[in-house]
Amino acid sequence: MHTLLLNFPKPLLVRHVKANLAFVDQAFVSGMNFLTGLALARFLGLEGYGEYVLVYGAILFFSTVQMSLILSPMMVKGAGIEDLSRRKYFSSVFVQQLLFCVLTGASILAGGFSAGMVFDFSRFERFLVPAALGTSALLMQDYFRRYFFLVKQPVAAIFNDIIGYGLLFVLVLTFGVAGNIDTGRALWFMTLSFSVASLAAFLRTRTVMRLGVGGRSYFMEILRENYHFGKWLLGVNVMYWGQGQVVNYFVAGLISVVVVGAINACMNVLGVLRIFFLGLNNILLPETSRAYKSKGITGLTAYLGKVSFFGGVVTLLIVLIAGVWNEYWLMLLYGNTYSGYGWIVIWWGIYFLIGFFHRPYVAGLSVVDKTKRIFQSMIVGFGLFVVLGYPAIALWRVHGIMFLMCFSNLVALILLGTNLTREVRYARSHTV
Repeated sequence: MHTLLLNFPKPLLVRHVKANLAFVDQAFVSGMNFLTGLALARFLGLEGYGEYVLVYGAILFFSTVQMSLILSPMMVKGAGIEDLSRRKYFSSVFVQQLLFCVLTGASILAGGFSAGMVFDFSRFERFLVPAALGTSALLMQDYFRRYFFLVKQPVAAIFNDIIGYGLLFVLVLTFGVAGNIDTGRALWFMTLSFSVASLAAFLRTRTVMRLGVGGRSYFMEILRENYHFGKWLLGVNVMYWGQGQVVNYFVAGLISVVVVGAINACMNVLGVLRIFFLGLNNILLPETSRAYKSKGITGLTAYLGKVSFFGGVVTLLIVLIAGVWNEYWLMLLYGNTYSGYGWIVIWWGIYFLIGFFHRPYVAGLSVVDKTKRIFQSMIVGFGLFVVLGYPAIALWRVHGIMFLMCFSNLVALILLGTNLTREVRYARSHTV
């Protein structure tokens, strides 16, 4: 083995090790999120967990905006920046990130207090300050995490994630076992954990992250480039966020916060699928691009066909295991708290199974540079969900909204498949 490693080309070996570290980091973050979600659902109870889910939905919205307009452009452009321009570029992006975190915190406070005056949101007012601070801290830590991988410091990224996600899980578990946790305290734990992680990351990068951004014109140029890169991506990501989160606000307003907690606790039973999907996302786009570059449209369709088959089988097996023994898993994870809600697990299984097949089509359309087609496909499904959400809940309660989520996802899948098929036929007709 030692001889084999010595004979292995060093650049390839380094890239292989760093790729594995990226997978290790993603597995750790996904695993910690999964375990923390289970712990919160168990210790907060139906109503408390419902409150947490509703607040966390706002956090996920701002994370979606950040990923689209700051992190994704940085990960694409930042990798090719020359050494002489690197400090100026990353300083500019860092200032954008700081400003975005400040605006995010201010928006949560202003929006929350304004909504409280118009609607009966008084029960959530005590969560606004920890939610604003916790969101800003989480966004900053996520920025540093991506930055470390971009500048080829994966160990620093993993260490920082251990601080943030690991500390949060330990705090939730410790106070939960002691019976001394509620929604507000969970949000303060988030603020503390990710603030410590962000501070540790900043101290490590303080020689690079200087506030000199190379002039106002350069800063505005980077800002415009990020917007033009991420505008369609933002639309797609916001719709994915919307379908996953608007259901919570529909249910909270028309049924109860308790049912919000039940729906999301049942979704956690299939949390292993979310880990699988995140891991797949890390390799799907680059591997699809590689297949397309090496073998053209034939290579692309062949690779996506394999992913669809094998990934679909894995997803189906997990869905069947979770669905058939739904009440058993709820009892194992949460005790008697969520007994009787096992049928919601079956709905989530259908939803995740349909959602899996979005990924190959989205990857294919992205690689052939047709991201606008993704947006057009998604907006139809999302529009159906928003328009029909109220009557679905009013008429058929939870069954109605879960059916609508699955149906709108299926409509979007059909449109994604139609658009990719059209692009494949067009490419083949022009290569004959």
